[in-house]
Amino acid sequence: MTTSKLKKYKFNEKLILKVKILLKKSLNKLTPELNYLHKYNFDQKQWELLLGQWIFSFTKIFFRIYFSEKTVKIKKNDKLIIPKNSYEDFINLISKNRWEDSIKNQILNHKKNKKLYISKAEIFENENKINYFKILLIKLHNQICSLFKCYFSKKKIFIHNTYLGRINEILLQLKFKELPIIFFKYPNYICNYNILVREQIIKKISKNENKFHKLYFKTLIYNMPLNFVEGFKIIDDFLKKSFLPNKLKFVFNSNEIIVDDYFKLWIAKQKKNCKIILSQHGLNYQITTEHSPQSGTTETSYVDKIFVWGNKKKNKKYENMFMIPKRKFIVKNKKNLILVMNQSAPNYHYFDNTSYFLKSFEINKFLNSIDENIKKLLIIRLHKNNFPPYKTNKIINLINQNSKNKKLNIDKGKKKMTDLVTNSKLLVFSYPSSGFLEALSQNIPTILVWKNFKYECTNSAKNDFLKLVKLKLMFFEEKELSKFINQNWNIIDDWWNKIKKQKNISIFKYKYCVFENDQFLRVYNKLKLVTKN
Repeated sequence: MTTSKLKKYKFNEKLILKVKILLKKSLNKLTPELNYLHKYNFDQKQWELLLGQWIFSFTKIFFRIYFSEKTVKIKKNDKLIIPKNSYEDFINLISKNRWEDSIKNQILNHKKNKKLYISKAEIFENENKINYFKILLIKLHNQICSLFKCYFSKKKIFIHNTYLGRINEILLQLKFKELPIIFFKYPNYICNYNILVREQIIKKISKNENKFHKLYFKTLIYNMPLNFVEGFKIIDDFLKKSFLPNKLKFVFNSNEIIVDDYFKLWIAKQKKNCKIILSQHGLNYQITTEHSPQSGTTETSYVDKIFVWGNKKKNKKYENMFMIPKRKFIVKNKKNLILVMNQSAPNYHYFDNTSYFLKSFEINKFLNSIDENIKKLLIIRLHKNNFPPYKTNKIINLINQNSKNKKLNIDKGKKKMTDLVTNSKLLVFSYPSSGFLEALSQNIPTILVWKNFKYECTNSAKNDFLKLVKLKLMFFEEKELSKFINQNWNIIDDWWNKIKKQKNISIFKYKYCVFENDQFLRVYNKLKLVTKN
């Protein structure tokens, strides 16, 4: 498959299917080998909980590079760059040029039957900055939990980082008659990369495989995060000695079960007796496919229930819920046009992340078409986290280059959305964001631009979103958006509050983003219902 052919496959379901097939094949091969290495007896579902997200992401990168027509020079004594953690370290590493060069060297040279010489490995760990006050708070919390280890180790439930807010989480634990564990933090560790151990695994799982699969498994094992191989026992030993309970009835979580290797191992160890319940953490389930950067479909195979926003059912694992907002939007001065920009995502969501970011919302088309008087009221809100090659300052330079020398009001993602919305006359989200659903649920004038709708929206949700297009609440193209805003800027409230429009918005909100102020008891009752057996 040439590069030109690969471009045609970037949104092709068949290519995603091939990635999923390799994911399953990898888990099938790795399960007995990792069990043997770590003296465990995990089943394939438990290893999928630990490895699934990382393998899925890595495999997409492997396909992109393998079918590239680019060549690289052979590098002797080449250094591997290994992420320590499968999520935070991985996403911060893969967009860096030195990692890209390293993985290309491995794949493309092996593809040509040229031997790779590995001298050593650099272990990459992202710098995780926590303010001094929070560090003290975490230490105090951990000391208290350790002091009452006998109690906390026998807890039956764990509710943490559920997207419902810290106060609601504490109240839920108390309602279940359990003292809360507020923080889930763990110590750092140091260990070395062991290439001999990895090569033994490669030799076993590559036996009787074709050339393509041998190369895939080789690069997969060479680049597997440290936490799954050399650091596994260190993490395991920490969990055994900690105050964390080991016979949970259920865990209610949103992010850690996907992004935190310590958390995932802790839950995997008791998965057979513990129900995993997820709270929706973005515009994911029911709406987006694996082609979207916000895809949340991989974890549906290993969790028990997912509390999704709204009242639309698609999957038996989905529990229709509502939206308890982390924030409430209040508009006091209807003045500004707020444009919320997408992030420059880590370089594994798409086969060409640079191209995706530049084309997902072409800011020059929007700026060159919007009325100058409206442009003066424009606030461009960037995502707070942006990855290479388009870090925040580079995005700002890109925007200014297209502003016709007009000074633009650009927020680097530092201000709270609640503060920006206070003076909002119209919100525009340049990508399918949970913020769009939050604003819509609270009946605040808002518009969505979704250029990759055709590939990123699930078939079951397409008709509902196409109705938004008819209502002019969603656009596919920047110039059409600008034209609409120019024509309707002075009558936005009249346009928004039309009876027919409000009726259709209400139908959409009921399916995807019901807003209710006080839903604490409903969450509690729902948890009791799905965990009673």
